[in-house]
Amino acid sequence: MSTLTGASKQITSFSPPARRLMGPGPSDIHPRVMAALSRPTIGHLDPEFVRMMDEVKELTQYAFQTQNRLSMVVSAPGTAGMETAFVNLVERGEKVIVCRNGVFGGRMLENVLRCGGVPVIVDDTWGKPVDPEKVQAAFSSHPDAKILAFVHAETSTGARSDAETLCQYTPEAKSAYPASRGCPPLRSARQPWKRSNPERPSCRAGSWISTW
Repeated sequence: MSTLTGASKQITSFSPPARRLMGPGPSDIHPRVMAALSRPTIGHLDPEFVRMMDEVKELTQYAFQTQNRLSMVVSAPGTAGMETAFVNLVERGEKVIVCRNGVFGGRMLENVLRCGGVPVIVDDTWGKPVDPEKVQAAFSSHPDAKILAFVHAETSTGARSDAETLCQYTPEAKSAYPASRGCPPLRSARQPWKRSNPERPSCRAGSWISTW
């Protein structure tokens, strides 16, 4: 154990105590993962690293039941995944319908504003799912809205919104719906559902999910 003698105390290497972590995060790390962290480090341009990343993308596609080649893992907190979605979808001046029924709905609103979008807020009571009728009314009042953003499973309350139904109301729009602890256990809309109104296009193109 290395030591460093300071002005008033002796500082040693940090050795964290063993804890049983039962919250939503951080959580306990499986011994197999800990063992993997002790393996040799290779560069991100190494052919073996590229091969491993291709496998990770393939497994991600399987988990979300999609064939989208742009499926990727963002090594960061879930909010970074949310931001990744918005900075790639929202153009300055575009209208975005933002459903807010918990903490992460409010965070989506912040992202839209930072990206220069014009938010149309659909509010619901915390603990309740997003009301599809309110979303339909928002699209009727703002037919030029380009994006529908909602949280599939809201961590702050545990409320799960009906992604399949909500995507029925996205006529030319893209859908950005962070699934805060919602997928893959909950069915996601990465693959298109059969619409009740076949004249309205599927929301598959341009839809994003971030999970954490």
